[in-house]
Amino acid sequence: MALVYRLPLLVIVRAAPGTPAYKTPEEYYDEVLELRKQIGALDKDNRTLTAKLRRTEEDNLKKEKEIGNLLDPEKVGVPA
Repeated sequence: MALVYRLPLLVIVRAAPGTPAYKTPEEYYDEVLELRKQIGALDKDNRTLTAKLRRTEEDNLKKEKEIGNLLDPEKVGVPA
């Protein structure tokens, strides 16, 4: 006896071309909440990266001054 498998027919309902797909108010509400969470995470990342950039720029200025002091022959203590 042969086994016969029947696949369920997939019914895809599509709107007419050019018709916008509207969402329910609940779907819009969920989307707004998700977007607000994303904005909060991006704001936090922005603050963290801004602080990191500020510290890096300060370190670069200190190193530039130190290099300038090492290369300046007048400031180098040459024993007479």
